Amino acid sequence: MAYLKQVFESVEASDFLTNRRGENRNGWRANFDWIFAPSNFAKIIEGNYASRTDATQVPEDWIGRFYRLYQFDTPPTRWEDLPEEKKHAILKLGN
Repeated sequence: MAYLKQVFESVEASDFLTNRRGENRNGWRANFDWIFAPSNFAKIIEGNYASRTDATQVPEDWIGRFYRLYQFDTPPTRWEDLPEEKKHAILKLGN
């Protein structure tokens, strides 16, 4: 259940999937069938549709990816615990 909650919260927070900024052609928005298509579901979980303007929307698992990629010590478990320079580096990975 927590996984589903994360998916729906991610969709709601996404400017693209909700068409909050009107950037999608023909006013398209993600619907239930689209969200639960296996490839789309995975992309949502991975944070591919997170709005990049809000650092708090960066998926927490990006922190772990960043630390593994650059072989840092054990990653902190919360975004708030990261030093600012690390946050900026992680955000660059998503662009």
